[in-house]
Amino acid sequence: MTADRTVWRDRPEVDAPLLILRLVVGVIFKAHGSQKLLGAFGGPGLETTIKNLDLGPLGYLVVIGEFFGGLGLIVGFMTRFSAASLIVIMIGAVAKYIGRTASFSPITVSSITSRSLACSCPF
Repeated sequence: MTADRTVWRDRPEVDAPLLILRLVVGVIFKAHGSQKLLGAFGGPGLETTIKNLDLGPLGYLVVIGEFFGGLGLIVGFMTRFSAASLIVIMIGAVAKYIGRTASFSPITVSSITSRSLACSCPF
């Protein structure tokens, strides 16, 4: 009986850019989340943010998810879960923004598309 083994090879040419991307995105979301949650960097703080978001109790999950999702990406703790929570939060933010403008104008679509491509392109 032979067992098939999967051999994982180090891929420094892929791992290093992904680490840098993870750290940069984590720092951005943690800083933005700390503005909303803690009032850091001149941010409004939790209560004002919850009132401004108009999401009710869901607003607390958004703020906490943004802060701790960024922190999770920085330290490498549950990175897939952290990234997934941030993706859901950003999809909700885009949907709320599109709902507020009530149109898919060419400027809005091109702005969202260019930002998405800029974040997804490899180094």
